Amino acid sequence: MKTKSIIQLAKTLDFTSESEMYEYFITSYVNGNFSQCRRLFCELTRDAKKSLLAYLLEEGMNREYKFYFEIL
Repeated sequence: MKTKSIIQLAKTLDFTSESEMYEYFITSYVNGNFSQCRRLFCELTRDAKKSLLAYLLEEGMNREYKFYFEIL
């Protein structure tokens, strides 16, 4: 599987910005779509994963951060 940047993944889901994609990761987690969360996270490049994790920390999304960190 070819990995993607945040914006590349966002475009495949008809989003136009990184922030929309970050919010999608959060919403998917909150709605309990854990398999979707894992699949999308695994599609990201290493740098994109780090970017998402940094965003979650900055926003104080500790549960979400822990979930995605455990996937690493």
